[in-house]
Amino acid sequence: MQRKRPDVAKKLRLRIWFNHRRLPGELGMVPPVEFEHDHYRHAPAPTTVEAALPSLH
Repeated sequence: MQRKRPDVAKKLRLRIWFNHRRLPGELGMVPPVEFEHDHYRHAPAPTTVEAALPSLH
């Protein structure tokens, strides 16, 4: 069964609103995409596995 074009367009608009325009209070009234971008900018991932895991020795 093929989806109708209006259904796809409606889901795309909802996804854009939900990720880029919605302002949840739990995230400080910033869109989720912006919050995630700021999080990774201030807390970059470790470059190696050894740096990510605490030493047991």
